[in-house]
Amino acid sequence: MKNPLPSHGLKFWFVARKFAFRLGVALALLPILSEARAQMLPSGCPGRWASRGLGMVCRCPGGGLANYDMAAGRIVCPFARPRRSHRPRVRRSCPRGYWRAGTRCVRMGHKPCAGQRHSCPREKKCILGGCAPKAASACPSGKGRYCASPRICDKGLDGKERCFTRSEHRKLLVAKARLARAKRKRAAEKAFRRRHGMSYREWLRTQRARARTAL
Repeated sequence: MKNPLPSHGLKFWFVARKFAFRLGVALALLPILSEARAQMLPSGCPGRWASRGLGMVCRCPGGGLANYDMAAGRIVCPFARPRRSHRPRVRRSCPRGYWRAGTRCVRMGHKPCAGQRHSCPREKKCILGGCAPKAASACPSGKGRYCASPRICDKGLDGKERCFTRSEHRKLLVAKARLARAKRKRAAEKAFRRRHGMSYREWLRTQRARARTAL
C-alpha cells in the first residue's frame, strides 16, 4: 500500500507535532517558573518586577527603573524621594492694599526697613525698632526712641539717654573724651605696676621723682 502523504509532507508533520508538544510543555511550565523566579527575587520593590534581557528589573509605578540606595539599604524610586528646598516659601500674591518687596508683603505707601521686619511710611525714615521723622535724631539704644530736631539723642555720663541741644551735646562729647583718656591712662599705669611688681605707693614715688628731675 502506498503512503498517502509524500515524504516531505510527512517530515513537516513530524516537525510540527514536535514543536507543538514542546510549546505546550513550555506554556504549562511558564507559571511555575515565573512563580519560582519571583520567590528568588529580593523583596521591597516599590513597583513590580519585570523581565529585561536576561535578568529582572524593578519598575516604578511611574514607569521608570528603581535604584538601590546603599545608605538606606533598600530599593527606591527616583521620584519617591522628597525634594527638600532650603529656599523660604514665597507667596506669589499679596493681599489687597499690600505690595511685594522681596519675599514679604508691605503695606501700600510704606517702604521696607533693611534688616528689620517692620516698614515705615515714605515720609519717615527707618530706625532701629521703629520709625522717625527724617530730621529726627535716633537714640543709640535701638528701641524706636528719637529726639525731634534740632535736639540730639545720646547717652549722658550716667548712661541714660536724653535729648541734648547742640551746645550741650558738644560739651558732652568733650567730657566723654576726657573720661576715655583718663581710663586709658589708669589702665596703662596698672599694666606698668603689674609688669614691674610695684605697689601703688612705690609707683607714686617714682612718678614724683620723675617730676622733680624734670623740673
